[in-house]
Amino acid sequence: MHTRCHVLIGLLAITDMVVCFYYSTLRIFIFMNMYNMTNSECFMRGIYGLFAMNAQAGLTLALALDRLFAIVKPASYRNWQAKSYLSFICAPATLYAIPMTMYGYFSSSRDLSLFLRSPTVQKTIELWLVWPVIINSSSNVIIYWWRSKEFRKAFVRILFANDVEILKRSTVWSKGSRRRTIAGSIKPLTVLPYSRFIHNEKDEFR
Repeated sequence: MHTRCHVLIGLLAITDMVVCFYYSTLRIFIFMNMYNMTNSECFMRGIYGLFAMNAQAGLTLALALDRLFAIVKPASYRNWQAKSYLSFICAPATLYAIPMTMYGYFSSSRDLSLFLRSPTVQKTIELWLVWPVIINSSSNVIIYWWRSKEFRKAFVRILFANDVEILKRSTVWSKGSRRRTIAGSIKPLTVLPYSRFIHNEKDEFR
C-alpha cells in the first residue's frame, strides 16, 4: 500500500470479496434446498455478508471523498498524517455498517419464512428478466466484428497474443513513415545571391 488511496481501495476490495463469498454461500443454500428457515436464522447465516455490504457503501463514499480532497486541496492533502486521516475517513463507514446490521438483526423475527413461489417458477422469472441483457452483451462482439475492420484486427491480435509485437512494428513503421512524409514535403531552399535579387527586383519595377 503506497498511498492512502491504495489503502482505501484495498479495504474496498476486501469487502467485495466478502460479499462475493456471501453470494456464493446463498447459491449453495439454494442448491441444497434450504428454503424454509426463520428470519433470524437466515440473518445469522449471512450477517457477515450484510455487514460487508453496509461497509462497502461507506467505503465507496470514503474513497470518493478522498479523491475530492486530493483534487480540491492538494497541498493540504499531502501534509495530512496518513494514520489519522485514514482513521477519520474510515470511521463513518464503520459507524454506518454496525448500526445498520444491528437494526436488521433486531427487526428480524423467529417466524418461519415460507416461499410462495417454488424454485422452478423463480428460475423461470429470472430467465425471462435476464435473457435480454445476456443477448445484448453477447451481440456486441458480433456487431462490432461485422461493422468495424479495426475491431477485427484488434480481436485477432488479442486472440493470438501477438498484439505487443504488432504494436511495436506499427509504431516503428508509423514513425518511419512520418519522417519520410516530413522529409518529402520539405523542399530544399535555394539562396540567391544578393546582386541577383536586386537585379530581379529592378526588372519587376520596369
